[in-house]
Amino acid sequence: MSFDSIVSPKIGENRPKANHPGTGKKADVLNYVLYEQIKGEGNKPHVNVKFRGLVIYAATISLEELKKKYDSAFVEYCTKASPNVKSDGKISDLRIMECIVYIQELCACLPQPSDTDKYFEVMIKKNKKPKKGEETKKLREEDRLPGLSVKDLKQIERYPRAYMVLKNDSEEVKMQTIVDVQFPYNFDFSYGVITGTSPR
Repeated sequence: MSFDSIVSPKIGENRPKANHPGTGKKADVLNYVLYEQIKGEGNKPHVNVKFRGLVIYAATISLEELKKKYDSAFVEYCTKASPNVKSDGKISDLRIMECIVYIQELCACLPQPSDTDKYFEVMIKKNKKPKKGEETKKLREEDRLPGLSVKDLKQIERYPRAYMVLKNDSEEVKMQTIVDVQFPYNFDFSYGVITGTSPR
């Protein structure tokens, strides 16, 4: 089984158009490039390109950690685009879900773990929070678990990261959930925002 068999592709909404005319003539290409530069669409932020993706890793981070990783424009975009945030809420009280997502249209050409069933089994057990007082028991169980290779973990590092802002009563996104991911720029699909869950 592969990640592709879990999530079906969805044509990206607002995806960037072809960056050259189909004629192939030098004059047409030059005119197109000059027109695009004058129009200024190439560097326009907040185009909101949307895809559907599979959550293959999830963790909770603080707002401060998010601020260290990204510029203030993305942090502001993230807190406004997430469905759980209201303008009256205190941003400093929010928790952030950091997820690695497999989006077929963007990641199909990248390598993925050879045994995805084993991958999810190990990752779900590792991410399961122990009951109070059973922390040592969980650590002992983890030592006996078959681990993932460094190669498997490095493969998923190249997939996009998506963030979702959580309020105290919000439910965390779990692994193997299909989510809608919105990217703020039409030239960078390395990080975006989870705007909701999507049916399989």
